[in-house]
Amino acid sequence: MMSRLFWKFFFAFWLAVLVAGLSIGLGVQLRHNAMQEQQQAAPIQISRHASALISVAESIGDYGGRDALSQFLLDQQAVAKQPLMAVNDNGQELLDREVSEHAIETARNFLSQEGWPRPVRQVQLEDGERYLLFIAQSEDMPSDMPRWEQRKRPPPTPSVMIIAWSLSGLIFSALLAWWFTQPIRHLRRAFLNFASGKLETRVGSAMGKRRDELAELGHQFDEMADRISQLIGAQRQLLHDVSHELRSPLARMQAAIGLAEQNPAQQAAVLERIEKESQRIDVLIGDLLNLSRIDTGVDNSHALETIDIAELVDEIVEDARIEAHRKQQQIQLHRPERIMATIRRNLFLSAVENILRNAVKYSPEKSLIVVELRYDANKLTIRVTDQGPGVAETALDKIFDPFYRASQSYAQQSSGLGLTIARRAVHAMNGSIEAHNHAQGGLEVIISLPV
Repeated sequence: MMSRLFWKFFFAFWLAVLVAGLSIGLGVQLRHNAMQEQQQAAPIQISRHASALISVAESIGDYGGRDALSQFLLDQQAVAKQPLMAVNDNGQELLDREVSEHAIETARNFLSQEGWPRPVRQVQLEDGERYLLFIAQSEDMPSDMPRWEQRKRPPPTPSVMIIAWSLSGLIFSALLAWWFTQPIRHLRRAFLNFASGKLETRVGSAMGKRRDELAELGHQFDEMADRISQLIGAQRQLLHDVSHELRSPLARMQAAIGLAEQNPAQQAAVLERIEKESQRIDVLIGDLLNLSRIDTGVDNSHALETIDIAELVDEIVEDARIEAHRKQQQIQLHRPERIMATIRRNLFLSAVENILRNAVKYSPEKSLIVVELRYDANKLTIRVTDQGPGVAETALDKIFDPFYRASQSYAQQSSGLGLTIARRAVHAMNGSIEAHNHAQGGLEVIISLPV
């Protein structure tokens, strides 16, 4: 069953072709009628036969002179109803025959016109005198007119032209409408299949060698499908990872409860263990909610604010120093005096805070962590360098994935979402984040933001 769009294309093209064809046909018909009326009203004969005869007379005058031309006119007069006339500039005919002034004036007008047929020519004889050559018109068709011209078919009637153009327009419009709507049908089926859960559906190959906007739409659909498939795959993987992360503390809590039931004397230690595991679950859920808010952008607290970024980074560092003090770590901050810029404060805070906490967590005791803030050419750069064990080169891109931990020794101290939240927050601010192993050891994380 053809779609409604097909019929819209079909009738639009058909009407356009029909109107254009009828307009051209009507123009040709009107021009043909005008030429016929002109030929019938003119005092001289306007036809291909007349043009050919006059061309012969011109050649005879050029090569044979006055006498040969006169003899040709006499011979032609004896066999034809329309005499071939030769009139000089003074209006005198070569054989002294009578010629109307209207016919002479019309012949002079036709002489200056270009085109075919040429019903008037001019010949110059040996004495320098010029003569106009034309055939005077009579009421009846000349008897010496060729049969093919006498029997020339009249132009088709308007009704025949309408039928012919309608049929050709129908065929052309159907083919053109089918060609236009074919990729749209492919896209419609692809959308239906994709909506039904067939995420592997693609339409790029069905577009063939088309290079138009519809083909671009098909390729954009494939790009969208690829992106959605990746997001759904990431969601499924995240759900799997969350289930795994929640299962571990819950299993330990169940084991602790079982131990308390068997040995009531250890209830205090068991309660402490249960409290730690519940705190870990609380941190994990909090990070998941934060990650969800960043991805969906539904949190109104992520609105743009004009603030002193240098002062905000100073506050973040001061908060991190409290945690670093337990491991006797030092955090050095290098920043300009003042950087006023418009950013999303909470996103910026979440990104820098998670990177700095990650550096504190994975750096050894009594180590140094350096935070450097720069602003240059509308670009803000935050660089955090620690003295930890670093990360394998093959894992530098993976540390921003959910629940990836470069070292299992700190697995129970982290939700595994810190750097993931940092990356999502930076991307939400149209920035970039990357990690490198520092030349002197440790990990270096660099955030670049347009401000």
